[in-house]
Amino acid sequence: NNDSPLTMKDEIIEFINCVQNHKVESSINTHQRSLETIKVLDEIRHQIGVQFNV
Repeated sequence: NNDSPLTMKDEIIEFINCVQNHKVESSINTHQRSLETIKVLDEIRHQIGVQFNV
């Protein structure tokens, strides 16, 4: 189920699976899911005033 939270261990196991099977995208942590997570984290940073100096 793509809606259930992943633990760090789950992500590492899935990463290893992807590498071993020459997959460019995880079936449980898709590119779309990653983009959605980034958007949420960006909004949280914006709301609490976190800025990165680049």
